[in-house]
Amino acid sequence: MCSLVNPTKLALLVALMLSLSASRVCYATVANFTQNTAIGLCSQAVLQVLKVGTNGTVTYVTSATQTTTTVRNLLPTFCNRRVAYPYLEPYLAVVGAGTEAPLATMLASATIRGNFIKALVALVKTYPRCVGIMIDFSGLSTSQATAYSTFMAALLTAAQANSILLASALPWDASRYADVYFNPTLPKLAFNVLRTFEDFFQSSTSIIHPLNPLFAMAAPFNNPANTIALLFSTQFGVQTNNAGESITSSSSLTYVFNSFGAIDIKLNFARTNSLGGVALFSLNTAGANAELLRYITSIIAPTPPTGYTYPVATAPTCG
Repeated sequence: MCSLVNPTKLALLVALMLSLSASRVCYATVANFTQNTAIGLCSQAVLQVLKVGTNGTVTYVTSATQTTTTVRNLLPTFCNRRVAYPYLEPYLAVVGAGTEAPLATMLASATIRGNFIKALVALVKTYPRCVGIMIDFSGLSTSQATAYSTFMAALLTAAQANSILLASALPWDASRYADVYFNPTLPKLAFNVLRTFEDFFQSSTSIIHPLNPLFAMAAPFNNPANTIALLFSTQFGVQTNNAGESITSSSSLTYVFNSFGAIDIKLNFARTNSLGGVALFSLNTAGANAELLRYITSIIAPTPPTGYTYPVATAPTCG
């Protein structure tokens, strides 16, 4: 298909309902971002690149095709996009699960915890065009709650002392484990992303049912300035024929294709729950014109930061 339905009429309605300065937090995995222009439509971009190493060291997210050396070589191409888009705030994310031995040991030991914070801050400072750190820990247990809270408080202090921003990502079931993830540091962070991968009620095209309920949101997530919902993803979600979405899947991945109608429902959901914006995954699959991100930006942040312009879309071509 060469073109999509003109979204102009839909945009007029939603623009009146959602803040015109809402955030677009764009997730990405390690790649060469030298020529990436989609990132210029984001307010914040988060690269999932770091992990907790042994004895408080910092390691990288690697794979069979991306060695540590490759990751180190590619990482600056992400941070350096701030040269082209000075309003962009790039973050480096530390990812991991509470069951992973290095992460669990770091949380359990005050000494190792301190070593990791020092090493993390020092590493991020070597990439001055990346402005912040995101902590993205899943699968934490109640026994790790106090240590996690202590870690976040200490990391925030160290980050602020070095003019580094700090944000967090919470797993989709974070509300189920409020005693683990919700701590006094969260409302002090630049923003918090809730992994609200959603499904739809099959009988209604106007109701979203997040897997992590956001209804009647309580502090700190009732602050529209720093709460973001991950509502748009190429790899998560449940099909809704009524809203015009489609789905394709393999044995290990599910890809959801958003329609304009479904996008508007999700944006209105973010607005009615007093969220500060939406998050998207991933920049790596945004495409040359980043149609989904471009449409969302046209609705919730149609005016670029003062003195700048958004990346211009190229003419669509048929394959």
